Amino acid sequence: MNKNFQKWVLGTVLGVFFVWFATRGWPIEHIFGHQIYFDGGYLIGGDLGGLTPKALSQILADGSGELPVNAWRIYLPWLLPYILVLILIHYIRAWRWAPLLRANGHNVPFSILNSTGGISFAAIFLLPLRVGEFVRPALLKKWGNVRMSEGMALVVLERVLDGLVVTCILLAVLLYMPMGDPEAYHRIHLGALISLAVFGGGLLGIIGAYMLRAPLDRFLENRIRRFAPRLVDKVRGVLSRFYRGLGCMPNLRIMFLFTSVTIIYWLINGYGYYAMTRAFGYDFGMIMGFALMAAVVIGMMIPNPPGNVGTFWYFLLLPMTVYGVTDASVQAIVFALFVWFIQMAQMTIFGVYFLSKSTLTISELQDLGHDEKSEEEAPEVVLSSPIR
Repeated sequence: MNKNFQKWVLGTVLGVFFVWFATRGWPIEHIFGHQIYFDGGYLIGGDLGGLTPKALSQILADGSGELPVNAWRIYLPWLLPYILVLILIHYIRAWRWAPLLRANGHNVPFSILNSTGGISFAAIFLLPLRVGEFVRPALLKKWGNVRMSEGMALVVLERVLDGLVVTCILLAVLLYMPMGDPEAYHRIHLGALISLAVFGGGLLGIIGAYMLRAPLDRFLENRIRRFAPRLVDKVRGVLSRFYRGLGCMPNLRIMFLFTSVTIIYWLINGYGYYAMTRAFGYDFGMIMGFALMAAVVIGMMIPNPPGNVGTFWYFLLLPMTVYGVTDASVQAIVFALFVWFIQMAQMTIFGVYFLSKSTLTISELQDLGHDEKSEEEAPEVVLSSPIR
């Protein structure tokens, strides 16, 4: 059976489960079963409880009433900061590999970093089981003369540092979050501690593997070669190229720059979530925005269904219950759907744009990173640009 087909089947099964798990208590009829209205800068929908949109807006503006329980309302001007944040962090995310690649001897133009980033970010979000992680290293091999193993080493380093930064943000904001739902609070706290152990252990593992590469090489030569010489040659080749990808690590200036840019990237991202909470009338401060962002990022690091359906909504709504917002609230559900849809739309638009400028097809995109040939057997072809 085709490997891509297997991944899509497994990813779809995961998606069906998480969609059921996340939406089992949703009042679907109130979310999609009513007319949508525009009133000033507001988009209003759901069951208004007999009120007209004008009357509802006036009541809310006067502070003399609350949104009906089965209605939802969005203040559209607050969507603009979020969209601008998504565009800004795309460019930051694309650029932050540049110093790492330079430290490894690759001067890859930003145009290639931008196009490979745009395509791969969409692939990571849309393709199942995080197979999109292979796309960026494969494109950099095709368009930037960067070995696949080097690119994968940078993916591992990036994911570990991303996970650590986001986990630290979550642990920090937990100190200031309320206890509206103690059970949800403790689930988030436990998840943050597990995440800290996983990513902290991952960073220590990367550093240890890099520092102990000489003893490991001697062990392979002295202990394993006599039993499996061909295996040793293959493992040594893979490890040497992987270590080359981590060649930026001894450069403290480069690592400080990368870590600083990563922190700035996630702080800007957290502000974007805060802007979306304001668009939906939640006034719990910046802390809530960072909590939402961190919960989604950590939750999405598990094997994902196509488009992160279900998983994104579940992990986004989890911190809101700590603030006393039930995950069956129509306003909260529409909030989760809007955040997910805008993120997916931004990445899909960017991905399709850069894909349309290249010679890649969708089928080739899914196959990237899964060539059975070794890097020694498969010649690298350097193109002047991925853009026609």
